[in-house]
Formats: sequence, structure tokens, C-alpha cells
Amino acid sequence: MPTNFTSNVQTPNVSQASIQPSASLAPTPNPTSKLREILAKILSGLSNIRGKFSTQAEPIDGGIVAAPGISSKTKRIITIVAALFLTVITLLIVVTYLKSREKKPKVEEAQQPSAQTTIVERKLSRYATDEAVLKMETDIKALDTSINKEDIEEKALTPPTLNFDVNFKE
Repeated sequence: MPTNFTSNVQTPNVSQASIQPSASLAPTPNPTSKLREILAKILSGLSNIRGKFSTQAEPIDGGIVAAPGISSKTKRIITIVAALFLTVITLLIVVTYLKSREKKPKVEEAQQPSAQTTIVERKLSRYATDEAVLKMETDIKALDTSINKEDIEEKALTPPTLNFDVNFKE
């Protein structure tokens, strides 16, 4: 049995022009969406470049197009191998850089007791007690002190006065 329900509730009439979006309801820009836009632009640019370098082959009898060069499967394999190769090289560079930055703890060496030199008293030379050598040593010391006491400056010697007024024209 179908029944008809009527409602006494009235819905207000609101036009779309009277609704203003609030700032809190506005969608916030997503960083990944910007990244996707940038990548899409890059891909479209690359496809344009690829289109300029590729040529269309003319169909042979029967509508079959001869594919010049490398097949798409081979291109895909080469692209994957090249990407893996570049990824491995990049990882190697990053790992070596990080290892070089890592501070290596210094290995502490066991402190060995330092060798202390001991003074060994030896028998004096026969010249150390010789009267002629001792007299010569005292004479040299006396001569050295008398030389250091002497005033060797000559105050009577003065440099001549120079005439700086030189004229090469006559």
C-alpha cells in the first residue's frame, strides 16, 4: 500500500549568489597537488620534445607500419637499467659523503711510561783538570768581559754633509 506523506516543514529558499564562501571552508592548497602540477608540466614539455624528434613511418602495403629503430620493450628495459644505474651511483655518493661526515671516535692509545733519561756521571776528561786549559778558559772569559765593557762608538766621526741641490742643466 502506497502512502503519501505530506510534510508541514518548509525549506527556506536561498539563492546560490547569496551564499559567500567563508575562509575556513576554502580548500587549502596541498603541496602534493602543486608537485603533481609541476610534474605534469614537465611531462608535457618532454612529450613535446619527444614529438619533435620522432618521425612517423609510412604504412607499407596492408596498413602495417614498420617500426624503425628500437622496439618499445627494449626502450623500456634500457630506461629501467639506466635508472637503476643512476640510482646506485647516487646512493654510493650519498653513503660515502655521510661516512666522511661521521666523526670517528679516536682510539685511545695506551700510555706507555715515558723513558726517563738518567744522568750518568762519568769520569772527567784529563783536560778538564789540566792547568793550561783552565788558564786559557779564564783568559777567554776576561777578554770577553773587557770587550763588552769597551765603548766602540766613535763620536768624532760624523758623516759629511751632502748637497742635494743637484742641477743637471747648465
